[in-house]
Amino acid sequence: MKTKVLTIFALASLVMMSCKKTETATPAEPGSATITGTLYAPLDLGNDTTAAGVFISGYDNEFAPSGTKLTAIIDTYDLQKNPDNSFNYELKKFTAVVGDNGSFTFTGLPTYSEQINVEIRFSDFDASQAQFDPSNNPAQTKIYTLSDKNATIYDGASLIKEYTYTAN
Repeated sequence: MKTKVLTIFALASLVMMSCKKTETATPAEPGSATITGTLYAPLDLGNDTTAAGVFISGYDNEFAPSGTKLTAIIDTYDLQKNPDNSFNYELKKFTAVVGDNGSFTFTGLPTYSEQINVEIRFSDFDASQAQFDPSNNPAQTKIYTLSDKNATIYDGASLIKEYTYTAN
């Protein structure tokens, strides 16, 4: 009888020890970062002269036109603590529009305390470019381009950037 009681007690103990309360982990909420800046373009070559009268292209660039769009792209792979290399993570895209004085702002870019990369892509635009000597060379329509740029963000970051378009 004692053996039966001990056996039942041992089995009950095993059952009790093998039961664990399952707790689900709540994922951390991402923080955010902000990128603000100014875009420039050489729209008027007539003001690209120094006080000594020397012409230097890009010496005094103008603000890029308001309404020009740019996009910040974050690979959500970078937002994972333990990313799965076999999973195809989405790219999150954020759009900013150039305002007065060439200004732009990306707010609420998701990130954690670890640094991650953001790719910034710029829309091309066409505009008239005043020439250095307008009496001999009238304004010309140019296509303005700017290659993609990278920035590093982290939770709470507030970056200030300046970029300049090239006339083609």
